[in-house]
Amino acid sequence: MPRTRKRKQRVRYEALIDLPPLSPEEYQGLYQSIAVNGVLLPILVDCDGPKRRIVDGNYRKAISDDLGYDCPEIVCRGDEEELRALARALNLSRRHMNREQKRAVIADQLGETPHHTDRRIAKMLGVNHETVASVRAELESVGGIRQLDRRVGSDGKTYKSGKGITARAIVGDSDHRREDDRYYTQMREIDALLGVERFPGVTLDPCAGDGRIVRRLRQEGCRATGTDIRDGRDFFAEAGAADNIVTNPPWGKKDDFILHAMRRARRKIALLLPLFALSGIRRLTEIYSNRSFPLKCVYVVSHRLQFDPNAQGGSTVVGGWFVWDRRHKGEPVIRWLP
Repeated sequence: MPRTRKRKQRVRYEALIDLPPLSPEEYQGLYQSIAVNGVLLPILVDCDGPKRRIVDGNYRKAISDDLGYDCPEIVCRGDEEELRALARALNLSRRHMNREQKRAVIADQLGETPHHTDRRIAKMLGVNHETVASVRAELESVGGIRQLDRRVGSDGKTYKSGKGITARAIVGDSDHRREDDRYYTQMREIDALLGVERFPGVTLDPCAGDGRIVRRLRQEGCRATGTDIRDGRDFFAEAGAADNIVTNPPWGKKDDFILHAMRRARRKIALLLPLFALSGIRRLTEIYSNRSFPLKCVYVVSHRLQFDPNAQGGSTVVGGWFVWDRRHKGEPVIRWLP
């Protein structure tokens, strides 16, 4: 049997990055293996101080703590960007992720380092550069990251963006990049939400743009108001409350947006988000496990999202309305919108 751990100075551990969770079968298999053999592969941490971030081995650490076993660790030093990329690369190579989970990990890396070339990111993560290019195109098409004319390669040199898969190829020929990530929600998505949810009280759209969500809410008899960063109203800089918050937020800041919306909304939150927003350890612990503001339902939009009515092609991003309701009891459900 593995040795039990000796009492040591209390050390705090936390995950360096969020990753898709293990399946119940994978978790159970890992748990049983550690119960019999102990932790055979040391975890990687960023320092040996009283507060350590786990670069690799979050589940191994949690299971060993639960069993009271010793968990060997190795300090892996490097700058923030290098460590986060290493964490993703190790998990991509070792874990049995499905296609969407792998693309979500690549998307997180692109969100942090959009200025790197696709080949550089592919080399960092150990994946195909064409997959990176495809994920980049998805994010650019919906404002998840900015479309850059130049990127930096592994050799430190700057290169012009290639003519491979781009956001332009997905959403049309004209330049659909928007300043401040302005991607307008089509009326069919707004109507679909209002067909299944009601928003009593004052409803705020803090990313109002051209005001179409606010106008549609008012047509349904809602007391709706809108603000926008272009008008000097930064959602994150304000703390005023509203009964409900309904909007299509900037996807590159979706986690912080959800958490701030939970602080400002009294009743409901409805956000149009990509479905890969369901994954991530931070989201599980801070957002989807929040009992004071529980997730009620994810309304999956049956068609692929397209944010520009003049576009010729469809976006490759599958999304839906994520609705939180303070009065909701029980587990969240998934429904499909026609």
